[in-house]
Amino acid sequence: MDKTNVRYLIEHRILPEIFFEDPWTLVSAFLEDESLIYRIFKEQFERNEMEMPYKEEDFKISLNRLCKEALVETLELPTPEREPLCYKICLFFNEDFQKAGYYCVEMGNEAENNLPFICSWDKNGKHGNHGRGMGDQMENILLCADHYMEKEFGFSRVKKKISEIE
Repeated sequence: MDKTNVRYLIEHRILPEIFFEDPWTLVSAFLEDESLIYRIFKEQFERNEMEMPYKEEDFKISLNRLCKEALVETLELPTPEREPLCYKICLFFNEDFQKAGYYCVEMGNEAENNLPFICSWDKNGKHGNHGRGMGDQMENILLCADHYMEKEFGFSRVKKKISEIE
């Protein structure tokens, strides 16, 4: 197993499985201990007899309220080396954790002008590709939020040109 396979395993198998098994536990664990994400990566690299290639400061965690109904915990990861590794993972949930969503901003490829992909995993292990993202990482988080909010609540941001608003 190489570095990208270990990272893929964490981002696309281990974390989604843990999240959908008990979203509250994972979200709260990351909030209580921001170094947890680093240690998860480090443990998996060590299990595969590899040296950890990333530093603890390469990982960041933030929690934000999207709206009255939903929150997002964003995991910022080290810059991915290749497609489909993640720049960010967005853990979406409502206050009783009944509407959980696992979304990824995945590295794109040259054929797609290196723009990232907005993707998701569901509780059954099904991967969804929601199209290309943008160059701006904040906009990519909002694109993930759009998909989550549409799926779980039936609404998303209004996308109108300024000239159409007046």
